[in-house]
Amino acid sequence: EPLGESGKWFKKSFPTTPATAIFCDNDFKNSGKQSVWYNARTYRANLYNDGKGLRLRDMMLFDNRYRERYLSSREESSVLKFDTLPVIDGNRHSGNGVLSGAYLLINGEPITQCRLLYGEKDGALSVTVLSDVGTVFVTFEEEGITVKCHERRKRVSLLLTYADEKTTVYRGVDADGILLMHNGYRYRLYTPMAAPSLSDKGILIPAEKNTVILQVDT
Repeated sequence: EPLGESGKWFKKSFPTTPATAIFCDNDFKNSGKQSVWYNARTYRANLYNDGKGLRLRDMMLFDNRYRERYLSSREESSVLKFDTLPVIDGNRHSGNGVLSGAYLLINGEPITQCRLLYGEKDGALSVTVLSDVGTVFVTFEEEGITVKCHERRKRVSLLLTYADEKTTVYRGVDADGILLMHNGYRYRLYTPMAAPSLSDKGILIPAEKNTVILQVDT
């Protein structure tokens, strides 16, 4: 089939960019590490299981309102910079013994020993977290991420950690979510189930009805 025909089929079948997912059930060293990537037109996210604390290691927002820098200026150096809006950056926001990420907690403690099961439901990516302290369900959709636990005595929450000296994107919290700023552009991550709070370890996102929702602002 000519490539042009494939393009016509894709455009007809998908009016907007469809979501995609990659699930790695093990690493090349066979050490049990697992990684789940979700990519949608609104954001990308990575759920990482390495035995050091199950966490969202990466979350970047794709916001068309964030103006491309080269629309109004030119690059004077030999390096071009293209970026997105960081919410979680496990690479750049880590340092001094802090592995940046949004850690999944049960009863206030991180989930360290677990296995991830991959699935799809109603067009969403569904990840079941099986651990010795409880079962958690993580759902990725275009509007955001939902973390839920059905066990009454298991309180689920998220703790967003980062090295202070490695990032300046976090500008505070309010009743609606987390306030952020990157390259002079202000944006937020909504937490509609419950208001986040600042702690000495980072930003705590509690649950309401044992559900945590991270909703993108696009």
